[in-house]
Amino acid sequence: MDLWIEAGAEGVDLEVQAGDLRPSEALVSAALASLFTDRRAEESDLENPDQDPRGYWAESPSDRWGSRLWLLERSKLSTDTLKLAEDYALEALAWMKVAGVASNIRATATRDASGLLALEIRITRDTRPRWESAWKGTDAEINSTDARGSLRLLFD
Repeated sequence: MDLWIEAGAEGVDLEVQAGDLRPSEALVSAALASLFTDRRAEESDLENPDQDPRGYWAESPSDRWGSRLWLLERSKLSTDTLKLAEDYALEALAWMKVAGVASNIRATATRDASGLLALEIRITRDTRPRWESAWKGTDAEINSTDARGSLRLLFD
């Protein structure tokens, strides 16, 4: 069984349905986990050598996991920051193309009406049959907004 993970303003929710964890669209959960798990910072990302590079505890130098979006938490929302948000999102989701889950992934970062980061990610399915069952039920739009910004995740 897959696990439904919902990211919201208060963190991540696990939902119970009929006395069991709610089954989900596996790709939605995988995309959210990829975007909101802290990837270890590169040395060039850190302002000083004593800064915590964070990162997923089971990550190895040859197999980085998660995203570096966390590095933008205190950044001014400039054109450069928007470009970095797009790059970090694409980097976090690149495994989907390598594995043959997605044929294309696009990320667009903008400033929303309240001046916060808004990130729209569109994931296009790969037509190979291997991932067909994982794609069932993901023809959906996932929206999440909190005090730091918003995410719109589209699958097509």
